[in-house]
Parts: sequence; C-alpha cells; structure tokens
Amino acid sequence: MSKLTVVLAALVACLGISALASASASAACVSGSWCVAGTALISGEMAELTEKAEVTESGVLSGIAGLEYKCTKLEGESVLLEGTATGMAKHLIFAGCSNGTGACQVVGTSVETNEITVSKVKAVGTTEVEATFEAPSGSFATIEVTGGSCSIAGKDAVKGHIRILGPTGQTPSIKQEIVANSGASELEILKKTVTLKGKAKLELKSGKAWSFG
Repeated sequence: MSKLTVVLAALVACLGISALASASASAACVSGSWCVAGTALISGEMAELTEKAEVTESGVLSGIAGLEYKCTKLEGESVLLEGTATGMAKHLIFAGCSNGTGACQVVGTSVETNEITVSKVKAVGTTEVEATFEAPSGSFATIEVTGGSCSIAGKDAVKGHIRILGPTGQTPSIKQEIVANSGASELEILKKTVTLKGKAKLELKSGKAWSFG
C-alpha cells in the first residue's frame, strides 16, 4: 500500500470519527429534554425565545378583596430554554394592565419581574408538558396594592411559584402555548394568597419548531 493511500485512509477515518462525534453531541429528540428542529438540547446548549409573546388569554392576578389585575401583553428579556430540561428569563414584563372594580387595586399599568427560573419540566401523558416558574431571589416582583376601602393595602413582594402547563408541548410546533394556572396556595402577597391565570404562545428567535420529550 502506497503512503498516499495510507494518508487518504487515515483522513477518511478521521472524518468518520468526527461525524460520529457530531451526531453524538447533537442527539435526536429524547425523553426528558427540550427538542429544537428534531434535535435535543444537550447540557450547556441554549435556545432563545422571542421578546414578545402572543397573549391568547389575558393574565389575571386575583384573590384579594375582589382584586382583578388584568394584563394584555407579555414581554421578556433573555428568555432561554436550557439543555436539557430547564430554562430562565432575566425578567418578564406584564404590560397593558388595568384593574377591575374591586376594593383593592394594583398601582401602575405594568409589572416587571425579577429573574425567573424554569424547573421541574416533565412530560405528562402523551401531549402535555408541566413546568414550574420560580424566582431565585425569593420574590417574583414587588407591587403596591391600594384602595380607599382596601383593608390590606401596601407594598409587598409576590412570593411563591407559578405552575405552567403546555397543553400540546410534546408535539413539535413553531409556537407553543403555555397556560398559567397557579392555585391560591402557590402565590402570596401581603400575607394573602392570590392566583395567576392566563395563556400565551411562545416562539423561538430561530423560528424553528420546538417541544419537550
């Protein structure tokens, strides 16, 4: 065998090993991981979502003496899916907000949160995905509640966690709908339990279909 043949054979072998390594590093979708365009996100990889979400049902904070604070817009900064099954947002902004007719009212027309992490992501049944939003600082945001006849008016941190459901999150889609439906035992302000409900569709900046296995 000539030296040239040996060199060419070595190059082919190296290319084959490189291709196998690349395939291993970008595995096909697997159970328990985010999946983008048919490829699982591995540890250390990230996929960024767009800053603006498509709100399909206004977010509503309620539960204190008739409080009903409704927000029609949702935006975020550095909203990321992180391999393999976590995520984070530098902050979220609930905007276009208004109060109902209850005795207690939230001051302002927008609320900006602190950093949020996404954890406990898991597939449920054959279609749904569940996750939990938490604030590493212990506080999602600080809001002020007021009102002439509001018995618990004051400024305080919103604490606890928010349960999130993706009704069809296991099916790859360019837009994935998420549903916030936190029960009254999961969020608290001014030592009173509150609920947060709403729906929005999220999309990756890349425009690729995504899901959770």
